[in-house]
This record gives sequence, C-alpha cells and structure tokens, in this order.
Amino acid sequence: MASEHWKNEPEDHDFPAAQHYLHLLFTPNQAGKIVEQLRVASTVTYAAKDLLRASELEPTGSTKIISYPLES
Repeated sequence: MASEHWKNEPEDHDFPAAQHYLHLLFTPNQAGKIVEQLRVASTVTYAAKDLLRASELEPTGSTKIISYPLES
C-alpha cells in the first residue's frame, strides 16, 4: 500500500477553505478569529487511530478500503 504524505505546513489557499468550513460551526467573526490563530499556530501530527478514537464515532465495520490495520 502506498504511504500517504501530508505537507508539513498548510498553504495559503488552505485558510479560506478552513474559514468556509468554520462558518458552518461559528459566527463569521468567530471563524475569522480562529483562522487568524491557525495561521500562526504550529502544525501538529497525530496517528490516524488516535484521530478516529477522538472523533467518538461508531465504527463503520470492515470494508475492503478500511480493513487494513491502522499504523501509528
């Protein structure tokens, strides 16, 4: 299986996309402030299994696409 490679830092065009999404959850003013903070924040990484656990979503069951073990 090919390994995924994420960029080490977000690109400028990522922030308007983040703000657009955040408008669904917050007021436009709040979303703008969050994006300002994201622009100067350090990038952190987490293992996929930890993100899935933190989401508190119910497992969807095994499928061919997600049946392989998640690596940390």
